[in-house]
Amino acid sequence: MERTISRSSSRLSHLKSIMKLHDNHSAETTSMETTMVASPGLSYLMEVYVGTPPVKQMMYADMGSSVSWIQCLPCENCFHQALPIFNPYASASSQILLDSEHECMLLEDKRDLTKSNGVCNYAFGGNSYTRGVLFKETYTLGPTSITHVALGCGHDNVGQYEQQCTGIIGLADSPLSFIGQTDAFLHGRFTYCLVSDQFGSNPDARTSKISFGHSPEGTISTWLWKMRNKPNYYIILKSFIIGDTVIPMGGLSANFMLDTGSTLSYLPTKAYEILVDALIKRIGKRPFYVGGELCYKINTSIPIITLQFDNGPELVLSKKNTFIKYDENKMCLAIKPDDVLSILGNRAQIDFSIGIDIHRRMVSFDPTDCSTHVMP
Repeated sequence: MERTISRSSSRLSHLKSIMKLHDNHSAETTSMETTMVASPGLSYLMEVYVGTPPVKQMMYADMGSSVSWIQCLPCENCFHQALPIFNPYASASSQILLDSEHECMLLEDKRDLTKSNGVCNYAFGGNSYTRGVLFKETYTLGPTSITHVALGCGHDNVGQYEQQCTGIIGLADSPLSFIGQTDAFLHGRFTYCLVSDQFGSNPDARTSKISFGHSPEGTISTWLWKMRNKPNYYIILKSFIIGDTVIPMGGLSANFMLDTGSTLSYLPTKAYEILVDALIKRIGKRPFYVGGELCYKINTSIPIITLQFDNGPELVLSKKNTFIKYDENKMCLAIKPDDVLSILGNRAQIDFSIGIDIHRRMVSFDPTDCSTHVMP
């Protein structure tokens, strides 16, 4: 729990800090699908094979990242990973980019101008960072391969990464993200389903699916909002409802970032305080606090929280979306206060098939058991 809170706090700081081309891919490729795995640290990893021959990578699926990267040999400073570290010199399709090439220019302030060796050096991040060179490689997702995808080859990487992780796949709406580089044939559309690994119908489940290229359709739809010059995805929430308590959202605080990289959700402090008071009253049992977090015994019945979108539809969140296990006997609220950035984290998105359509500016939600869901 402490590690989860720490990672979410670091994540929040990272998102605040970043708030400051195409090659001729196969014309026949119109859809792709691969596996997502719930990690012990309550994040989600996307299975991607990189290189020729293909080498397995497990990359954090990150809707807030505009550039993808993996750890590469030789390592100046690499975190421990369970899978072998990628060796670009052993791949027949690996191509290091020069500092004059178009993709390098797209890095903008992520370029590392302290080095002048002719290749495209990058450096970005705060307390968690990656430094290396931009290169092109072949991605294989399921049975489908695409060539000449630009990503970072990280030689100096620091952060709170689990050993299952080998890097990050950027799913933000930006030219160098996986979404941006495949837009010509996958059309800015993707659907993902985050498995419930704690309180769902199958708590031992770890895998689900993410697909690209299909038009998402769900029973609940709302507008996808973009802020100018920002790669992130937002929805507008009108209110939170717990029983007969309605917590209105207003102004910029109503813009909630959809983020798979953050475990926790974040609300403005005033709204958070009202929500906590309403929860305590509805639950009707005396809570206890661990490190200031609102907690209950693991078998406590939790009321639903309803999110009302700006255009009317409602999304119902249950216990698995609003609480996380602290240990075998306790669970704590998976929502924290923040007055700068409102976020709908991955716990709140569990067991919904969520579809993003960038060009139509739509987000859809379909209540689903993600452990058994089959993508279209």
